[in-house]
Order: sequence, then structure tokens, then C-alpha cells
Amino acid sequence: MNRKQLTWSLLAMVTAGSALAESANLLRNAEFRFQPRDASGRPGGETSHNVACWNTDAWGDITVRPVVQADDRAEVDGVVGIVAIAPGKRLYQFNTLPELGCRPGDVLTVAARAHQSGGGRLTARLTLLRIESADGEWNPKNFGCNDNRTFSQHGRGELVRGPHQEKTAPGHEGDVSLTLEGLELTTAFEKQRKSSGTYSNSVAVLVEFTNSAATGTVSVCAPVLAEGTATIAEFAPGRPVPQHYRKLPRTVGKLMRGEPIHILALGSSIDTGDANPRLYIYDEVPTSPTYKRPLWKGNFSAEEVGRPEFADYIGAAKQYVKYTGRLHRELMRKFNLSVDDVFINAMSCGGSSIGESHSGFDVYTALEWPPGPANGHPRGKTWEQLYPELFTDSKRPAPDLVVFGHGHNERIDSPDGIAVYEGAIRWFQKRFPDVEFLFCQWHRSAGDGNIPPIPKRRELCDYYGIPFINTIPTVSALLADWCNHYALCPDGGHPQAGAHTIWFRQLEQMFEIAAPLLPFEPQRRLPPRMNPYSYGWEGDVVTYTAPNPRIRGPRMVIDDTAFNLWCSDGHDKWMTVTIDGTPVKKGPAGNGRQMKSRDARNSSFVHGRLSLGDRHILELVGQGEEVVTVAALDCKVCDKRMHFPVGGKEWTTSGDVAAPVAWSSEWGAPYGDRVITLGPGQSLSIVVEATDLAVAYVDQPEGGTLRVTVSGEERLLQPCNAPFTDNEGERHFMENRRGIRDLKPGLQHVTLQAVGKSVKVLGLYAYDSRP
Repeated sequence: MNRKQLTWSLLAMVTAGSALAESANLLRNAEFRFQPRDASGRPGGETSHNVACWNTDAWGDITVRPVVQADDRAEVDGVVGIVAIAPGKRLYQFNTLPELGCRPGDVLTVAARAHQSGGGRLTARLTLLRIESADGEWNPKNFGCNDNRTFSQHGRGELVRGPHQEKTAPGHEGDVSLTLEGLELTTAFEKQRKSSGTYSNSVAVLVEFTNSAATGTVSVCAPVLAEGTATIAEFAPGRPVPQHYRKLPRTVGKLMRGEPIHILALGSSIDTGDANPRLYIYDEVPTSPTYKRPLWKGNFSAEEVGRPEFADYIGAAKQYVKYTGRLHRELMRKFNLSVDDVFINAMSCGGSSIGESHSGFDVYTALEWPPGPANGHPRGKTWEQLYPELFTDSKRPAPDLVVFGHGHNERIDSPDGIAVYEGAIRWFQKRFPDVEFLFCQWHRSAGDGNIPPIPKRRELCDYYGIPFINTIPTVSALLADWCNHYALCPDGGHPQAGAHTIWFRQLEQMFEIAAPLLPFEPQRRLPPRMNPYSYGWEGDVVTYTAPNPRIRGPRMVIDDTAFNLWCSDGHDKWMTVTIDGTPVKKGPAGNGRQMKSRDARNSSFVHGRLSLGDRHILELVGQGEEVVTVAALDCKVCDKRMHFPVGGKEWTTSGDVAAPVAWSSEWGAPYGDRVITLGPGQSLSIVVEATDLAVAYVDQPEGGTLRVTVSGEERLLQPCNAPFTDNEGERHFMENRRGIRDLKPGLQHVTLQAVGKSVKVLGLYAYDSRP
């Protein structure tokens, strides 16, 4: 039978029988839409080895080709592609139960049509996938692992196959049809930390079509997954292919062309694969005497997992198991890429929050850390050796795609916590104009107080044109109807392998592509800010490491509005920081964790919701007799900020104003080390381009008042005799700064004048906060 005859033979089968409601097919892309690609995976030709929303075990396992038009007959019933499955290979689709809209007790039926030739034989299988649960406890140390803790026996390793329906077609050549009827979706669980062999924890269904013969081909088309037990007689289009790719034009373009890609993953401990128990690779053979026991003493073996090409790229089992490790392998399969074509930069993963992560952006993008455990790789090679094609121009490769996994521990700066995310987006856009972003974060509930509101994050993504996948509907529905939360996350928060599979399958939707390609929608680059506090997070970091004059015991003046701070007081409890005299406990300014050294991923305190241009003083509150020790302070310096210290050529003076002299600061001279004294009526003037200003001066017991006019309008009348009183009651006459905000952008004619008594002036800061 030739190609055209085969096509119409199958389509004749598809159109026979009674109608099926169009909404009844629960599969994604049941029409087999695809983007034509040649044998190497590059755009071109009429066929492809990849079908959107369907998976294979390797590139080349299947070949999809378009329905062939004959005579003047139009395409039939939405069937677009026909998939030829090679001997011993499979085509499959994974769907979580909430995505299908299923409830416990529902029944699913699968049907498909195929043409068998050359000895090929179709096997169809519908399987209910579950999270493992067994009676009792286990200890990793008993299996050679370096962990002597005891855990309940659930959540170990990959999803397990539960009840299933399977059928193999008769062995004859020609057209066949298979129907698997009546798989009941059952589950049993209780929400508790203790595991039980009676809990089934169902989470997903797997539809598989396999060529179970050793020779020949099976050509499949028009699969249907539907609720109920009735025989399915007619094909109906399934759920559509996601369109997230439209917002990732550069990323998708590079993947399609086979160009190497640098993906920077931002995330917390769950994104680095931390979990309790640790993410091991287990024996997954149910009949094995070592079933669900960690392999290789908990270590990773590329040879043993059958992926020797990963030997230099995966440093620990958790890097292979976690969701971005799965993404690495799937991108290789979808786009026929080699292991060194996809660089998953995991340096950031392990930090608690996006605010803390800001301190490491320079490190992560410059690849300052060599390959090693801190970034998911084995030691021994350089980045250039591992990813040579990314270094063809002898420069450090800029990130092509930033994945926002950060979503937990995000309590700072409320109600403006979204500014930390927006500041990160703009930080990358200013330094890497071509970078793209996506959001796909693991959450269990919208009511979790540790996460910023989902509507705010969606609004941010919509505003910048960033693709956003909300995992909460899927995860929360699983926990409500299908499985024990502690089977997914035995310690209550860190996902095990099954949960990482669910997370990855959500993220995978970003990279599903099928013709006809819809117009791309490039992400917006540096539009007007959505949140005004974002400006404070966009700038470079300046680090002050103790001992440093800027760190005055437990007190310090920050540069602008955003900071990370590392400190300890000798106790195990959370610390408290005071900002401008107001105590801020755990939450709004970070965790207050004890830290004796700077860590680019984690800090004691992080905050950024402060007024632009004003002086801001941090004080640490000790817990007893121990001395508070500050290890380091990171200050974000706002972009396009200009400092004009007194004595510079930009200034003009009136009258007999004395020349500036050295200023002896007890606080590390945060606003300069030269001071000028204005007598009553004397003034300084300067013309600057700015949207906001900050006037720096010194408070003194006999200080006068500083009048500031901007372009002829009085904008500030500031007494200069107000001491700062610290949390121990001591008064400090010291440098100060006041902001003048929201000016009309452009040239500002600024005059500083002393009123009543003399005033000491340090200088002026001009901010240009325009995008």
C-alpha cells in the first residue's frame, strides 16, 4: 500500500461510526500537529521526529508526516499528522489528573487507529500513575548512603505504575483499531507524615502507543482519551497545543536551529534538588529484591543510568532527578541536541529568595564559580571545555533564558514584594538585551503566606510579555482529591522525584511547538516600571566586608534603598534588624538567620521597600550578652545615579563661601569625605539632569535650616540639627540625606541655601529613573 492509500485507509476508519462530542477528547494535540524538521532536527522538509505534546525516549523513535491530500478532498475531521513508530519504540503522553478534569471514580477509555506493515504490531496501554507508599520506615544509611536519618516509606523515586489497561492488535498486516475500555481512576490517602501500604496516591495517567514487534512499522493516527466506557467510534480534536513558545522567540529559534543555549535557573533549595530524604536514584523494577532502594550508595552514575554522555555534566543524583535536570534531557530529545548544547546554569539554585539571589547575579552570569557541586557539575573541567560552542567568541556566554523558580520564602517588602522580581527582570535586561524569561514555580496553595500573590506575578508577566505557568491549580487539586501531600514532599516542603516530574511536565509546555506557527510576541524590554520600588533593585551591588569603616559595629548606613546583610550574634534563634528605628522581625526583611560569612545565595536580612534618596540606617539587635558581628553588607546602587560632592567644578557659590574641607566621618563617609559650610544666606547651585534628587548634609547641634529650590520652586526646607538616636539611646550628630522625588525629567537647576544658622553640606545625588 502506498503512502496516499495508507493515509486514506486510516482516515476512512476515523470517519466511520457515530459522532463524538468535540470536547470529549482529553488528549493534547490528538491531531498530531507538528513543526516540520529534517532528520537533524532543523526546520525543513515535510516530516519530523517530534510531535507537540507527545514524548518519545529518543530522537528518531517516531516519524510524523502530514495527512496526504488526494484529488479535491479536504482534510478529514481535523486529523493533521500520522505517526510511524519504529520497532520496539513508543509514543506517549503524560497528563496529571487535575489537568484532565478527572475526579476519583471516573472511568477513562482510550482508542486509536493504526496501519501495521512489515510485521509491525501496535500495543496500546493506559496506566494510572501513583506516588509510592508502603508500610514502615527506612534509613538511607542501611543502603550505603551518607545519611543516618529515618523516613516514612513514601515518595521514593519515580512515579509507580498502578492499574492499567493494555491491548495488542492482531498480528495481521493492514488497518487495525484498538479500544481500551474502563480504567477506573481510584485513589486512597490521608494527609499525614506516616506512610501506609494502603495509600495509592494517584496523580496522573500515561497513554502509550508502542510498536511491540521487532520489525516493521506501526502508523498511528487519531487517538482519543475520553471519559466513560462507551466505544469511541469517531475522532474528535483534543486539547490545543500550548502557545507559550510565542513569547520565547529567541529561545525557540536557537533550539530549532540547534544552536547552544545558556539557561540560567533562579531558585531556592527545592530548585537545587534539596529534599528530605535526599533525591536518590532508586531501583525502579517492581520485581527486584532491591525495589525502591537507593542505587550506588546514593551517588550518581552516568553509565548505570544509561546516559554516559552526562558523566561530566551531572555531579549528583539530585541534579539528574530535579525538574531542570529533566528539562535538560527533554530538550535534547525534542530538538536533537547533544549534552553540551544545553547549559543549565544552576549556580543560583539554593538561595532562599529572589531578593537574596540579587547578590549573586554578577557571579552567576559571569560564570565566576568553576564547575563543581555548587552548580550541579562534577569538578575537573572548565566551562570552556564542557560547553565549547558557547565560547566561540572568547566571551562569557550571556544567558539566553532565565527560569524563575524562586517562589518560596518570598515575604519581604510586602505589599510591594513584586518589585524584587521586576527589579531582577530589569537588571538582566539592562545587561543582556536579548535575554528572555519564563515563570514556572512549584506551589501547593495560593494561601501560602510565604509566596507573593499569584495575581501580582501574573500581572507582572503579562506586563512584560513573559510566559507564566501557574502550578497551583494542578498541585492543590492533587492534594485535595488524589494524594497525600507528604508523599509528594515528605518533609512538608521539598519535592521528591514524583513531584519534580509533575513540575517538569508543567515547565515542558513552554517548549511545545507545532505548525502553523503563530506570530511571535517578543517580551517587552524596559517598559515604564510597574512598581516604583523596582528601581532600587536594578543597580549594581557594592559589597562592604568587615572590617570596613562603613560597618560601625552593629550599625551601618546603606547606599540607597535595597540591601542584603550577613550577621550573627552567637545564638541559634532568628535575629531582628532595625531599619530607621523600626524593628523588623522575620519575614518583611528576610529570615534573620545566623550567618558568619557572606553567601551569594542566602543572607540574614534582605529588604528594598525604602524611600529613594533618604538616609537609611540599619541596626542589629542582639539576644543577650554576645556581641553582634556583621560579616558583610551588600548595597544596591541605583542605576544612572550621579554623585556631585561639594568642591566639584559643577558647583557655583554665592558670596564668600569657604572652600570645602575634609570631613571626619564616624560612619565610613557614606556621602563623601569633603564638607562645605554655608553661612546664613549663602548658597550653592548646580544644574543636573535628573528625575529625583538627594541632598547630603550634616546634622549638628547648632545647625540651621537647609532650603532647597529646584528650578525656582522650593522643594525642601530641612532642619539640620536632628540627631539620630540609636536603639541603645545614644544620640549621633552625623551625616544625613533627604530625597526630593518625582521631578519632571530633564535639567534641574538646584540651589542649596542656609537659613538662620550655618549648614554643613556634603553634596548632591542626581537619579535618572527613566527606563
